[in-house]
Amino acid sequence: MMQPTKKNLLSLMSANDGRETQSFCSGYLPHPNPRMYKYFWRVFAMDTPWESTEFFVRAPVLTTAHFMEMYGKCRADGVSCLIYSYHLPRHGSIFDQTSAKWEGVTFAPAWDDDQDAEWRGHK
Repeated sequence: MMQPTKKNLLSLMSANDGRETQSFCSGYLPHPNPRMYKYFWRVFAMDTPWESTEFFVRAPVLTTAHFMEMYGKCRADGVSCLIYSYHLPRHGSIFDQTSAKWEGVTFAPAWDDDQDAEWRGHK
């Protein structure tokens, strides 16, 4: 995983002939079934005040709808950024939460109980 640093972002921009770039550096793109997982996002840009580990501790965690709004704005404004995501399985999905595989795993709210804004079916 590429660390969220200004040096790394500048390096990607340089490799792109100085043009803006939005690079997905960790995580997964959303599963086609939004009821399976809840996704969380962080965006690192040149004006982000934190780098490396501190970024993951302090940077705001965005829901999918908020992330997509920010991502669209970055693309429209020509802002380069590094994108990091993670997901949690949802309550009420097909996962057997009694299985040893899921022991100690945090589950996100069931899709129907999730109060976050929706983007293309994802909350």
